[in-house]
Amino acid sequence: MSGNMRIAVIGAGSRCRQATLPSLANIEGVEIAGLCDINRGLCETTAEQFGIKARYGADIFDYRRMVKDLQPDAVVAVGNPHELYDTWRWVLEQRIPLGIEKPLGLTVHQARSLAWLAEQAAVPTQVFFQRRFTPVAKKAYDLCRERGDIVHALCRFYKFDKAPMLGARDHVLDDTVHSADTLRAICGGEVTGIECYCRRIGAPDVNFISAVLYFDNGSVGHLINSWTSGKRIFAVEMHADGIFAEIEHEIGGYVYSDGSLEGRWLDAAEEAGSVKYEVYTGAQAVIEDFINAIRSGGTPQVNFAEAAKTMDIVFKIQASDALELG
Repeated sequence: MSGNMRIAVIGAGSRCRQATLPSLANIEGVEIAGLCDINRGLCETTAEQFGIKARYGADIFDYRRMVKDLQPDAVVAVGNPHELYDTWRWVLEQRIPLGIEKPLGLTVHQARSLAWLAEQAAVPTQVFFQRRFTPVAKKAYDLCRERGDIVHALCRFYKFDKAPMLGARDHVLDDTVHSADTLRAICGGEVTGIECYCRRIGAPDVNFISAVLYFDNGSVGHLINSWTSGKRIFAVEMHADGIFAEIEHEIGGYVYSDGSLEGRWLDAAEEAGSVKYEVYTGAQAVIEDFINAIRSGGTPQVNFAEAAKTMDIVFKIQASDALELG
């Protein structure tokens, strides 16, 4: 593909402004061709900030007019799945490459339907699970893999947010998807079994999840998510033969080996080579993977078929909670 790749962006919400648009603006050879949001004022303000000339909004179907007007090389749609599912479906039906934020739908039906539509369209797709791409975690993973396979891993995702989450998306789909996908990337192989336990702590909705994932390569992944903890943290442990890494994705961490108590410090910004949020968190890297696949005709790492496997895990966690209540 010669010249700039032209991307049409749907959604001008906080995540798009924080990570998606800055990432696209940083990538060489990418032009943000247009922006659409049903909140016209937000669309105008955001477009001004990022120098986007073509702006669409006000009508719920203006995204279709934008795509037809601009004929973009790809669409990036960032927003709530209960608001954007039909938008995602329409873009795929036009056979246009599509990148989205998690989760891949709200139900098994939606996730598998989107994966099927992507296969039929035969275009690159990506769910922006950026923690697979966080530079400091990737560095720690590479150091562990030099010793052999990952024997076991742990992903901790804690927040202090005791307010009930009563919208269309629950805590499992909002946050546990990240933990499950991160463990899948670290442990490798396919999940063959899940054991899980869910609790409601001072709230009507599930806000504590503990799960163990068993993989066909013998690796074991532990997942602990809590929204009533004392602080926000997203961190992983990775264990291989004689080596142990403990990394907090947005800060850094230590790698220990052969019984030594003096670990090797890995700094998140240093490993990324940047203090920009979108770079050291991996948000830009996951979008670059999507862009590069379009350019090369390859397959993005977290395409819809791959993301659907992560969704299967979280749907099973939801189902286990329903069975316990029953």
